[in-house]
Amino acid sequence: MPPIPDTGGGFSGFLAYGLWHVYRYFPFSGTWDWLLLVFFLALVLQVLLLPVLHKVLSFERRVSKDAFGGILGWYMLWDMSWLWLLVWFFQTPAGRTFLEGRDWFGSTSPMEVSRTLFWISAVSHFIIAGVLGSMAEARTASSRDRRNLCSGAGPVAYAFLAHLFYWYWSVASLVLMLAFAISIACFAFIRNKLLLHN
Repeated sequence: MPPIPDTGGGFSGFLAYGLWHVYRYFPFSGTWDWLLLVFFLALVLQVLLLPVLHKVLSFERRVSKDAFGGILGWYMLWDMSWLWLLVWFFQTPAGRTFLEGRDWFGSTSPMEVSRTLFWISAVSHFIIAGVLGSMAEARTASSRDRRNLCSGAGPVAYAFLAHLFYWYWSVASLVLMLAFAISIACFAFIRNKLLLHN
């Protein structure tokens, strides 16, 4: 079990220090543990939103279409806020303590830019957003009085657009984006299944 390194001060140092208490127990220490951490964070942030799902499902029946659209907007804000916070975090010295000494398929560091991974990520986001959008349309078509709850197509589509504007696509940032897209897609499927039973 590796020791907790000096994560520095500030918010990023505080966050890194807390995460290290969990991270040091991850398998593949010093190699692929950073990849597990990225997917772990993406999944945990989706799980944290699940308790809200029950309330939103009951709330949906009592609000107007416009008000419910606002709820969907807050859901998208949740995903995008956490995504960009974590992208920022892994660029800080505290966040880099999770990436130092690790590699990405050979000698490439997770902190380096990978053009190949950039295009894989961009195309994957485009495909995932399209699939989620199709799921949302099918759900809406099968139920006139219920809107599809947070299909996930919006956050994934915004992440796809961000590929055009973000200035430093490190391997860690791209993997984080893909982890969020995959977790959003998985939980969109779960939410759609729950909607069928409510």
